[in-house]
Order: sequence, then C-alpha cells, then structure tokens
Amino acid sequence: MIRVYSYQKHGMGREYAKSSDLISRHTPEGIFLYASPVCRTLLGYEPDELVGRSACEFCHPQDLAALSQSHSNIVNFLEMNTVSYRIRRQDGNYIWFEST
Repeated sequence: MIRVYSYQKHGMGREYAKSSDLISRHTPEGIFLYASPVCRTLLGYEPDELVGRSACEFCHPQDLAALSQSHSNIVNFLEMNTVSYRIRRQDGNYIWFEST
C-alpha cells in the first residue's frame, strides 16, 4: 500500500490513468500492488479489487505454466520477455493479454 501511495503522490497515477494499456505493479510473488484505472474497461474490476490478489487467480489454467515461467525468468534472472496469455474478466469470459 505504501508503494501505491508513493506512485500517486508523485503524479505517476495520473500518467497511468491516461494509458489505454493496463499498467500494474506486483510483488515478487505476483500479488497486485497497483492496477491502473483502465482495468475497469478491460477486465470489469475496480483497481482496489485487484490490489492484494494474485495475478494467477485471473490467468486461464492452460496459460498458467507459461506465465509462471516468464515470471520466474524475470525474478530469478532479471530477464525481460513478452508473454501472451488469457486473463479472466469479472464476467467470467477470458480475453488475451500480452505482458512485458
């Protein structure tokens, strides 16, 4: 919560609010620390509904292994890559996302 406040305090929240991309920050374990307001449009969730929850909760079961491997590469090897996966909207439908 302190990190979210810090981003908003320094105006980053306003910049993120202008983006049509979902911008999020996570703990090393994949817990949402911040989700930009566009998550309402893309996923049907309020930002506060995502904060504190694991990103894995929303990932399609068939895509979880690839997403977990990508996350592991980032955390363990500081290796940035792009991964495509399906994420569950609040209405239960899945949409394709791409993350870097």
